[in-house]
Amino acid sequence: MSILEANLLLEQGNIEEAESQYEEALILYRKALAIYTKMDVISGIVKVNIQIGLIHRHQGNNRGALEKLEYVLRLTEKNKLLSLRAEALTNIDDVYKAQGEYQTALDY
Repeated sequence: MSILEANLLLEQGNIEEAESQYEEALILYRKALAIYTKMDVISGIVKVNIQIGLIHRHQGNNRGALEKLEYVLRLTEKNKLLSLRAEALTNIDDVYKAQGEYQTALDY
């Protein structure tokens, strides 16, 4: 297992997600996540969890999306990953707006 293999799995998952093949994307993301976790690659862990959160959102599971994205937000704050933190905040904002919770979205 290598970071390169995890990156490849992440990209393959992105392709599957773009084609709305969410279950296949989740399988690939989980494999990538296992590698990133084993190798303690925090940025990879964050990227995969963002994508999993987005799949939850696409599937109408806003609660699951928010749980993943808030987890990501904590990781990015703890590890000072500013660009990924911005991505997490944008996605959290989008979930709240999709639910009509505009004030909550503004709070993020």
